[in-house]
Order: sequence, then C-alpha cells, then structure tokens
Amino acid sequence: MFKKSVKRISMALLMLFTITKAQTEDSLTNNERAQKIAEKARPAIMAAAYVKQQIAKIRNPQLRRLTEELITNPAPTYQAKAPLQKEREQVLSELRSAGLITAEVSLEGIYIPVKDPTKAAQSFLAAPGSYYRSAKSLAGHHSYPGGLAVHTAYNLRAGLSMIENYKRQYPLDTSGSGFSVDPDLVICGIVLHDIMKTLVFQWKKDGSLYEEQQIAGTGAHHILGIAEMYVRGFPAEAVIAMASAHDPTAPSPLRKKVVSYLRAAAIIARVDPVSYGTLKAKDDELDIASEARPEHFIVHLSDADYHYSGHAAAATVGILRELAKTELGWSDEALDGERFNWLRNQLLASHTEIGLYQLYLKKGSKALLRLISSK
Repeated sequence: MFKKSVKRISMALLMLFTITKAQTEDSLTNNERAQKIAEKARPAIMAAAYVKQQIAKIRNPQLRRLTEELITNPAPTYQAKAPLQKEREQVLSELRSAGLITAEVSLEGIYIPVKDPTKAAQSFLAAPGSYYRSAKSLAGHHSYPGGLAVHTAYNLRAGLSMIENYKRQYPLDTSGSGFSVDPDLVICGIVLHDIMKTLVFQWKKDGSLYEEQQIAGTGAHHILGIAEMYVRGFPAEAVIAMASAHDPTAPSPLRKKVVSYLRAAAIIARVDPVSYGTLKAKDDELDIASEARPEHFIVHLSDADYHYSGHAAAATVGILRELAKTELGWSDEALDGERFNWLRNQLLASHTEIGLYQLYLKKGSKALLRLISSK
C-alpha cells in the first residue's frame, strides 16, 4: 500500500512540479562517476559491509526491515507528500511561520531536485559524509565518494563500544539497577543519522558538491532524514533516537533544539508529531515524548569523529594541493577545479583522510607526492 501510494503521488510530482533540470541531469552523471570510485574503494566497501552486518543484528523485525530498506534505497519519498507547487509553498510558509527556517531558505533547499522521489539520488556507498566546495575553501569531514559509509561505520563502532563500556562500568547490581540500553535504537539511530546526505550532497561536474541549506538551525540533511523516517513509518522511539544525533535530549536549551528538529520534519512529512508519538504538549509548549534515554546520548556522542577526520582532511588536502603546485607544476586552474578535485576524491576514497594524514605523519610529504605522481 505504501509503495503504491508513493508511486501514484510521484507521477503527479513529475508532471506538476518543475525541477531544476540542468542540476538534476548534471548530478546524475557525476553521481555515477562517484559511484564508480566508491565501488573500487576498499574503505567504503568494508565500511558498507560492516554497516549491513550491524543492521542484521537489530532484533525488532519491523525496525530491521525499515532500516534495511532506507539504507538500500535512500529515496526522498517525503517529497511525494507535497507533490504540487502550492503544497510545497505551504510547507515553506508553515516552517517560516514557526520560526524554523530563515527567509533565505528556498523550496529547492527542502525539495532537492530529483527525477523520481521513489529512487535514491545516489547510493549510500557513493555518497560523501559532508560538504566540499573547493581545495581553497573549507571542507567537511569524509567529503569524498564512500565517505558517508566510512563515517557511519566508525560511528557504529564507537556507539556499540560505548554500550559495552557503560555496561562494564555500571553493571546490574542485586537490586536490578544499573545500565540498560536498547541496542536496536542505537544501531538504527547511528545508521540513519546522515542518510539524507545522499540527497543534499550530490556531485558537481568539477568534483565539488552542491551546497546544503539550513532547517531548524541545522543541516537540512538531518531534518529531511527525520522526515523520511516519519513517512516510512518508523517507530516513534527510533525517530527520536535518530533526531538526537545532533543534540542530546537532556532538559536544557539543547532539548528544545531536538524538539524543533522533530517539529520541522513533521511539517515536511505532513504528519502530526503529537499523534505520531515523538512530541507531546507540556505547559502550552511541545516537548519530546520521551525522557532523556541512554540511547539518545550514545547516538549523539558517537557522532564525534568529524573533529579528527575534519582536521586530517583539511591538512592532507592542503599538502596535496601544495605538492601538485610546487613539485608537479599544476596551474591554478587545475588546482582549483575539476582536475584536482577528482584526484582528491579518488585518493581520499582509496585511503581515507585519516589514512593519508597518518602516512604524512609517519613518512612525510614525499609519500603523498608519490601518490599524486602515480595518478
């Protein structure tokens, strides 16, 4: 029933909503180029396999099936909930009236152009883990083909290790108190916390990425991922756990941020978050329909690899660019465009930013020069 209704609405979407054709077709071609790189990148292949292994360990059959389906086909089916232009403009108006977006946010920032909302813009394997504009500007962590899989796998290892560490440090005592956690929620929350980066961070011809807009004060990918979970019918507790990735749910201003994430996503998904069970009315305001649970904190705390990986990427790419200029004589045009960007993407996909940075720390810049020279 769900798949049939999505297909019917998506036909209306294709006929009645004008997408940015040039961007869509350009992204398709370049997403395929990134896919080919990721398919040959051992770090991405191993990471994706590990993620799938952990999904298979989810005990709840419904949650396991939903998680597998979304990671296999991260399609933006939420877009079919508002197939008409006027319906999307209504969503935009509601978000602005609620103070959840600024005036600069556009329809395309929420409804990223796609040809078919029942199909993923790019695969989980090919997607990057963050933004990338050029070698001269700042870049995010894992911003290369396969980066999302590598980032997700590391977070999963960190989160699952955290569960074991908590259990060792706070074991159950004779009264039955102690540490207790639902690993299903941890696995699901971590696996899906960045799933809509497959949509917002699509590849340009020059090897950089389309830019992401902000919703509810955070990257659009987070809100759109929550919206997709609403639309696909994930259990409320799983939606809350995933929403906690960017901020914890402990009573504080940060808890209110999670409320805004859940609320904004519900507006986009066209669902009532109170009826769904993610939010509740409290003192004339909305609050999360759950106490602050350990699963929320683990999902949040596991998402910290970007501190080191982001530094490693920036440092390594800077060195690679300088070597290409001084040792190989590359022109500024080559360094600031397609030639260097796709070389960068291939090297990072093959070795990861941390792998390259460790190589530099151990063997110096000459080791990186040999890698560039071999391409």
